[in-house]
Amino acid sequence: MSENVDYLWKAHQKALGLTDAEIELMKKNPKSVKLVMNSPDLVRKKIVAEVVQAKHCVCHKVGDKFVFRVVGAMVREETCESPCLYALGPLATLRYIVFDRVATGLETSELMIDQIKCLDTGIECGGVGEILMKIRVE
Repeated sequence: MSENVDYLWKAHQKALGLTDAEIELMKKNPKSVKLVMNSPDLVRKKIVAEVVQAKHCVCHKVGDKFVFRVVGAMVREETCESPCLYALGPLATLRYIVFDRVATGLETSELMIDQIKCLDTGIECGGVGEILMKIRVE
C-alpha cells in the first residue's frame, strides 16, 4: 500500500512539475491528500456530453459527442470534428462538479445536473440555434 501511495505522490509531482517542498505542503492538506489518492480516476474517467437535441444549429447534430478526461483534457479522437465554443463553455461548470465528485471519491453514476444547453439563445431570442447535451461519466 505504501509503495502505491508513494507512486501516486511522485506521479502527481512529475505531472504538475511540483518541487519537493510543494509536495510536502500538499501532504499537510487533507483535501490535497484525498485528491492525490483519487487521482487515478481523475485521469481514467471521462466526461461525455452527448447532443440529445439540436434546433437550427449549424455546428452540431443529435449524437455528436464532446469527451474530456475528468482532469479537463479533451479526448480528440472521441470528440466530434469541430466543437463549437458555445457548446464547450457550459461544460466547464459541469466539469468542476464532476472533478469535485471524483477527487473526493464520490459516486458519479447519477449526476443531479446531467443536462445543459449551449450558450446560443436560439432564433426566438435573436440567436441562431441551440443544443441540449446529456452528461455522463464513464
